[in-house]
Amino acid sequence: MGMVEFLQRMVRIDSSKKENYPEVVRIIREEAERLGLPVKIVEENGMPHLIIGEGERIVLTHYDVVPGDDFSGKVKDGKVFGRGAADCKGNIAAALYALAEVWPEKKFRLIVAGGEETQEAEGFFKSIEGREVVVLDASREYLTVGARGVARLHVKVRGKQAHSAYPFLGENPIYPMAELIGKLKEISKELYRSVRSKYGAPPGTPHRSLPLDMSVTVVRAGEAANVIPGEAEMTVDIRFPPDADIEGILKGIEEKLEGAEVTSRVLLPGWVTPGTGLAERLAELTGGEICVELGGTDGVHLYERIPELVQFGVIRQENNIHGSGEFVYIKDLEDVRDVLKRL
Repeated sequence: MGMVEFLQRMVRIDSSKKENYPEVVRIIREEAERLGLPVKIVEENGMPHLIIGEGERIVLTHYDVVPGDDFSGKVKDGKVFGRGAADCKGNIAAALYALAEVWPEKKFRLIVAGGEETQEAEGFFKSIEGREVVVLDASREYLTVGARGVARLHVKVRGKQAHSAYPFLGENPIYPMAELIGKLKEISKELYRSVRSKYGAPPGTPHRSLPLDMSVTVVRAGEAANVIPGEAEMTVDIRFPPDADIEGILKGIEEKLEGAEVTSRVLLPGWVTPGTGLAERLAELTGGEICVELGGTDGVHLYERIPELVQFGVIRQENNIHGSGEFVYIKDLEDVRDVLKRL
């Protein structure tokens, strides 16, 4: 079996379902052992994680995926297709074969976690110790040494439920909610203009510096077509730079949403690792620009303990991760494998 065939076997398992975790872990373990690598399985709260190899230098990725409609693992035009091909089973394949080709003369630990997509591996990530870590769950086009934080607003407008034939007996919350959505659109434009970060945004995006993005992502109201709803609610997702005053920003937004019940919370902090040596070495090998990630990664659980941290991987913008038609370039699998060997 080669690297591509191994990736195909992993992709064909729907590891968005927890009942399939043992099967994908078995396949990874068997391939690692076939390649002559030591493997340890660590379970936390019933969640299996793999530790392959050994050493103070770590490569970290994950085997779980988001739900999808394609688990074919088909190969066409130099690409492997299917959910998880790029995020993150392609990274597993590249790292495993890199480790096998340098073992045992050179060593590192390949840690493959479960539950990353569902945020159930936080405790396991916080237990990882080492000298250097490459989080292999990021871009082939650049390197990142940090990530934006994540905050959420929950907005509720209360009305009065009534039969739609007698709307004068009710109070429809959808109309004031629509006005609030329009107001949030204007607030988001202003925050995009006014929040200025000292950190650079990834190349290939429309941003020069790392922006603050705010998006209404969920709106709910109503139970039936002939009922005036009693309440309407929405969720607002906010991605903020590490140097943004997010608490002040959240307070300012809440004050502008008059007539609504608003709660806010920070889910993940923005962060930047103070280390530079590992990132600079990797930049020399790849030619990639060093910047800060737009989305959150597992690095948030590691950067305070392991300052030499960089994020890299097989993912490109066109790979459509978390979307229909996800794929990974075979050439990127080979390149990432070779970069890790040289690193």
